[in-house]
Amino acid sequence: MPELVNDTVRRSGALKMNTDYAVPVARNREMLAYYRRRLERQFSGRYVIFGHIGDAHVHVNIFSDPANRAPASDLLREFAREAVALGGTVSAEHGLGKRKRNLLELQYRAAEIEAMRAVKRRLDPGNILGRGTLWE
Repeated sequence: MPELVNDTVRRSGALKMNTDYAVPVARNREMLAYYRRRLERQFSGRYVIFGHIGDAHVHVNIFSDPANRAPASDLLREFAREAVALGGTVSAEHGLGKRKRNLLELQYRAAEIEAMRAVKRRLDPGNILGRGTLWE
């Protein structure tokens, strides 16, 4: 499925914007309904949902207009807030990285994020590992 999505993006010239959020299995049906309702309203015919439905971790891929990525970006942030509100996480197997690092603040308090930064500083005092990927 990922290869088909990427091929569709290449052929159409769209910008693929996607999620890696997960919710507790008991909330999976609720999250999927939320995804579909919002996507149909705003990106009808320009999205695909696939992935790890058994562990409540699906990937939403929006085929966005490269010249105007804000609507898709805003919706993905809304989805992240909803996942957290349902007891989930803003990152499952793919991690946060450069484009999604701003989502961490939706799931953790400032003190928790600072504790993570402290671990990074302790384990990598020269800041040579993953420079700019999650922590500046």
